[in-house]
Amino acid sequence: MNNIAILGAGSWGIALSTVLDANKKKVIVWSALEDEIEMLSQKREHTSKLPGVCLGDNIEFTASLEKAVCGSEIIVMAVPSVFVRGTAEKIAPFVKEGQIIVDVAKGIEPVADSACRIPMEAAELWMIPVKTAPIRRPRMGLSKAVSRLVNCLLSVSGSTACDMRVMPNM
Repeated sequence: MNNIAILGAGSWGIALSTVLDANKKKVIVWSALEDEIEMLSQKREHTSKLPGVCLGDNIEFTASLEKAVCGSEIIVMAVPSVFVRGTAEKIAPFVKEGQIIVDVAKGIEPVADSACRIPMEAAELWMIPVKTAPIRRPRMGLSKAVSRLVNCLLSVSGSTACDMRVMPNM
């Protein structure tokens, strides 16, 4: 699997895209913020989230969910947990059977019935006909979390959850 879409251009999404790019994966990063996409494309650096981290020339940036999702084998949901459901609803028309969606959002989603759920636990409500692989991110440094998640992404198959706590170091 070589084509990976990262939905979310915050520190987590940008860190993942950088390491995936270094592992020779074709990466496209989506953000809902046009200004953020313009800054990333022009400066090849996220000046406010990860200053000093240079983004590879092969990483593509887009504000189009359709463009990000349609050509990707793996879709990584790296948006804040409160935006996972809304983003999933927006990508649903573009997702095809066989694509893998990996949720790396931390936190829980508050819902109207006063319960809370981990965002990917609600995947069946989104009507997306794909395999999902939620990633449970323990508390650890960003670089360690990124390397373990990339290891997990590079080996993800099927719909089994991938627990980074049991993944070997890269």
